[in-house]
Amino acid sequence: MPREDCTDPTQDTKMCDGGHLPVAKQQEIQAEAERLVKAGTYASLGEALFNLDLGSGNYSCARCHTKGWSYGEPQITGGGAFGPNLTGGSSVRQFPNQEDMIAFISAGSEYGKKYGEQGQGGGRMPGFGAMLTQDQIKAIVEYVRGL
Repeated sequence: MPREDCTDPTQDTKMCDGGHLPVAKQQEIQAEAERLVKAGTYASLGEALFNLDLGSGNYSCARCHTKGWSYGEPQITGGGAFGPNLTGGSSVRQFPNQEDMIAFISAGSEYGKKYGEQGQGGGRMPGFGAMLTQDQIKAIVEYVRGL
């Protein structure tokens, strides 16, 4: 039986019908990011979501885009590692249109497919649209565009 809102607590980390995380997990991600902002760990929701270590970093951008993040010795946030450097305006140059960047992060990279101004997908960038809400992705994009 399909679950339209997918709020079944036994489905905590499994994908729902339609290919997204359960609402409860998305709310947990949001609550943890908000807690980190309130605690003063991060200045914005986008920064907290970018660096979120919930689920061993499964929902985090920093695990791939910040050298040393995955082993507890993060260097320059967004400075590049497995994923490309996002600092110094590089994300704005790659995606002059913010909506294009949101769409790319939502869908992820497809091998050989062009993205942004000069990108060609290697298939390594996951589609976060299945994990995060569009508001969460937008908050991350707004944060990254300021790195």
